[in-house]
Amino acid sequence: MYQKILIPVDGSEPSDRAVQQGVTLAEKFGAQVLIFNVIQPISYQVPESFLYSDLLMEKLSHQGQDIVENYRRQFQTGGLDIRTETATGVPAEVICQKVAAEHFDLVVIGSRGLSPGVGFFLGSVSSRISRRCPCPVLIVR
Repeated sequence: MYQKILIPVDGSEPSDRAVQQGVTLAEKFGAQVLIFNVIQPISYQVPESFLYSDLLMEKLSHQGQDIVENYRRQFQTGGLDIRTETATGVPAEVICQKVAAEHFDLVVIGSRGLSPGVGFFLGSVSSRISRRCPCPVLIVR
């Protein structure tokens, strides 16, 4: 039923549960898994030279790589094909573009993440993905 599963993560507890659920489904269906972290660029209204934005983005990029690799190591089992990847951009947009470009069958995402200002019932990223992605989306609470 599912051949390619995308699991967007941010290191939060809901992400932990999403990876666990996504890997369980992948094992059941023999699907490939991509654990995916998107770093949202930081924009400020003051000159960049005062904020060290390049240094901060580099640090966030390394953290994103650590997050996906930690999940891969934790959930890698015998025959399961788990890849990891990071990207930069607006998370919901980048995730939906990835799904369409690589023809994923399912997105498994946590209901809320680490982002400030999350929606009342669903995180804003998971809510946008559920409305915009061209494939089924499983939102894990």
